[in-house]
Amino acid sequence: MKPIHACSMTLLSAICLTPAIDLALPVAGSSHPLAKTTMKPENSERVTLTGVVIRKEWSQSAESWMAGGSEYYVLDVGDAEIEERTATEGTILRGSDEVEWESFEDFVGMEVVVEGEFVAPQPYVPSSPMENYPTGMDGKPLPRGGGFKVSSIAPVGD
Repeated sequence: MKPIHACSMTLLSAICLTPAIDLALPVAGSSHPLAKTTMKPENSERVTLTGVVIRKEWSQSAESWMAGGSEYYVLDVGDAEIEERTATEGTILRGSDEVEWESFEDFVGMEVVVEGEFVAPQPYVPSSPMENYPTGMDGKPLPRGGGFKVSSIAPVGD
């Protein structure tokens, strides 16, 4: 029996010991929540949305990857049609100079009105060849950072 080269063993370990990641890709005409996500020019317009703020924990999903790989906040807009769906329930909320990301915690479970702009996901550039990240069918890393950059948030009725 031939010994396994150290380099081969490292690669084998990386493949076998790496946790599975949901590699679902947005596909035109699919029911996947990211299927409606489109790239948008940086000079986007101010938009007002209404929905319920929910906090979601990290998971091995395309949605969590888009959010940045840790817990995140989503505006649940129900069945309302919105320009950019980056989450199953609606859109991932992003902090801004006007509204800090941490302040979304104060609104969890509340119906709110948010004002801001949709931001397009950005291509992900791995920092190391040994890094784990979800990839598309083309083998490239899935983008991340898309969602809704909030410039103001208030409970409905205020």
